[in-house]
Amino acid sequence: MAKKHEAEPPLESAFPVPDVDWDALSVEVYERRLLGLLDAGSEAIALNVPGDWHLRWVNSDLAGRWAHVVHTLKYVPVKTSELADPRAMAGFVATPEGYVARGDRGREVLVRMPRAWFEKIKRAEAEARTRRTQDGQKLRDELSQAVAGRYGDEAAETVAGWKGTVQAGLERVE
Repeated sequence: MAKKHEAEPPLESAFPVPDVDWDALSVEVYERRLLGLLDAGSEAIALNVPGDWHLRWVNSDLAGRWAHVVHTLKYVPVKTSELADPRAMAGFVATPEGYVARGDRGREVLVRMPRAWFEKIKRAEAEARTRRTQDGQKLRDELSQAVAGRYGDEAAETVAGWKGTVQAGLERVE
């Protein structure tokens, strides 16, 4: 005899909805979207650690990513105790080490770096990139070295002997 199908509990009981002013919350989201226009972004995560911090999420599942970001780039993992509002953990999970994480398996970890240093580094990277691409000979030399590493000296000599200019950029192909 077939088992009688029991009615599933209503959605509200399975996933409790917090009692909030949804209209006011929507206005905040809409205003934030107006500021970014293309990207709604997310609310800032406030920390109780003194200083102005640049925060980012790191996918620790990617091979070597965690070591690169934490040990080479010197980002510091954010601990759950460093969140200014403990209620912010509602959308996150804690790793076994006590770090703030998100994602299906809790493998995206929140890390921080002093904002002043982050901005200095990004500015220096942009300036170096601009210098490299504005000097055609430097760009040709870098291209030649890259070709040598991948295809050998003969290919690199061919690239180095090109006449004309080398430019970095994008071209629309139709």
